[in-house]
Amino acid sequence: MPKAKSQKDMGYGETVPAFQLPNDFSVLYFRDYNFKASLPHLHPDFEFMLILHGDVKVAADATLYSVPTGSVIIMPPNLVHCTILDNTEMLYERQILHLTSSYIDLFHEKNDFIRIFSTPIVINCSIKDTVEFRDLLEKIMTEDKNLHSGDSFARSMITMFLLKCARKLEESPSQRVSNTSILVDRLIRYIEEHFTEPELSLENLTAQAYVSKGHLNRLFKAYTGVSLYKYVIQRRLIYSTELLQRGFSVLSAGLESGFEDYTCFLKAFKKTYGMTPRNYCTLKAQQGRQTGFLAERFF
Repeated sequence: MPKAKSQKDMGYGETVPAFQLPNDFSVLYFRDYNFKASLPHLHPDFEFMLILHGDVKVAADATLYSVPTGSVIIMPPNLVHCTILDNTEMLYERQILHLTSSYIDLFHEKNDFIRIFSTPIVINCSIKDTVEFRDLLEKIMTEDKNLHSGDSFARSMITMFLLKCARKLEESPSQRVSNTSILVDRLIRYIEEHFTEPELSLENLTAQAYVSKGHLNRLFKAYTGVSLYKYVIQRRLIYSTELLQRGFSVLSAGLESGFEDYTCFLKAFKKTYGMTPRNYCTLKAQQGRQTGFLAERFF
């Protein structure tokens, strides 16, 4: 078993393996108490999340997906989402597998079942299924800390994981969806089109909904985990991190993301990520490419 280090420095409260898996895939383990909701975030890769403990809802595109203990949720790339727990005192434990699109392409026909999905998919599992999924992920994590994308053992474990997902979806293709809000969906799509505009305001968004500001905020938070204001700010921050990684200056990244000035951008960035944009760039350079890490770590 690889040496573990504290998750405190990584934004969590327990332990994770002390090694980083390669760019094409990564397997992570997290364990939290008093977890309420993650901030809205996205990953450029496919995400497979196995819920080991905790009754979880995942909010994406104004839809709530119920993911009970033992289930797996598949999240498509570049879809803004967040995780919500109704019982914040319950242990929240999960394993996460990230796979790049290019790496999934290596599996040819084995990845067809993934490619056709543009929305989250929940796989309902028996106790036996959950144990098998966990075993596959743990083998990737613990067998060899020097695994690389061409490693035959890693590929065989990932192949087995994908095939098991495909078989389970054939058995029960239905999704666990609590409900969807047409109004929240319309607002999210409006935000996606306009979040880079500094003049976008709560008044603009309320005008789109034809309901009171208070009712709209309550409804929006129920389906996204955050208020309208926080969602807009977080969407801008997500985009700013993308621009920073593409080489934009800190000032340009903030302004292009919709912040009115550098001070507003810096304040929002530090409050959310606990560091300056410049320090973020330094950390990302050190980490190489641990996909989606910073977007997911701050709850």
